[in-house]
Amino acid sequence: MEYTIRTPSFADYDRVMELLIEMANFNELSELHTPKWTAKNEKAIANLITECARTGIFLVGEVDGKIEAVIIGAIFPNIWLQDVKWLREIAFWVSNKARHTKLGFRMVMKFRDEAIEMKNVGYINNFVITSLEKLPVEYEKFGFHKIETNYAWSK
Repeated sequence: MEYTIRTPSFADYDRVMELLIEMANFNELSELHTPKWTAKNEKAIANLITECARTGIFLVGEVDGKIEAVIIGAIFPNIWLQDVKWLREIAFWVSNKARHTKLGFRMVMKFRDEAIEMKNVGYINNFVITSLEKLPVEYEKFGFHKIETNYAWSK
């Protein structure tokens, strides 16, 4: 298998959207399942992706020339300290076809390396990455440490 990680082009948009829909449908929160891409949602997502490509991190991973993974990081100010900027991973998904290959590992490494560079030049203060409860990732292997756990209302 040949793995490639790169910044996507406009031509990749439809495949990226397919992967984001797969990720939404896998999430335990049912309100995210089968997202309805209204014109308003589509424009907001396109704007967010464009902003992440411009100022954050936006990568796709290919296996033998087909996009099978996406990772997106957006820069946000800390809610309490507006001058503290964090790069937050807002989407990370590897398709079923590529899930147990080296692609996910390589995507995290590339995200981490690019985020470290952004931190080293002072563009961000720190960066965080998430893991779905149903699909845990051992981010400690990559140098991360757990700082928070989120809970959703389920009744």
